[in-house]
Amino acid sequence: MIIMKKVIIKLLLILSFLFFLPLTVNVLAATLEFNPATITTSAGQSFDLNIVINAGSDQITSVDAFIVYDANLLEVVSVTDGTFFPTISKDTSVTGKAYIAGMVNDPATYKTGSGTLASIRFTAKANGVANVTFDCAQGLTTDSNITKNDLNATDIIQCASNGSASVVIGTGGATGPTATPRASSAGSTLPRSGIFDNVVKYSIPGAVLLFLGGVAKLIL
Repeated sequence: MIIMKKVIIKLLLILSFLFFLPLTVNVLAATLEFNPATITTSAGQSFDLNIVINAGSDQITSVDAFIVYDANLLEVVSVTDGTFFPTISKDTSVTGKAYIAGMVNDPATYKTGSGTLASIRFTAKANGVANVTFDCAQGLTTDSNITKNDLNATDIIQCASNGSASVVIGTGGATGPTATPRASSAGSTLPRSGIFDNVVKYSIPGAVLLFLGGVAKLIL
């Protein structure tokens, strides 16, 4: 009987270890960034800025990228579709802003990993330093977002981890009006796996431990 109890206890410990092992893996954030992040050019010259989507460790179905730039120093010439999503839509009609969206064609499919959403061709207008950023505030759905492949179409973008680009034109000089993304009303970034995910992540293991503890009491 004593040997049987020891065997059962060992099995419970092994099961607990196997259950918690996947939870120790870091969850990568879903983000948007520019490539290259730094560009040096001269007034009158054009250059391309790629918008890169990184799905992190998730499956995603669509992306909305709201880009803000200094219209005194930069002008959008054109937008070229990237290869990450099969369907791309864009709107550059508002001066100082650009909107680019990508999505899957089939609702049953999804995308993973990273790739180019689109490429924006700018023309430099005058000497200075222009910042190009993503309009993104955590928890909002009317700005840049990355949609997870789930029933709730959860926005999983991590705004604080998004990239930005700095364009030095000519001699540089004073930086033009900085086009900065909206700050999160929460004042801080959410956990990388999201609040809901964290609740689920920690509540389920707690329930399992409670169950295992009850089983252990019965056999001891």
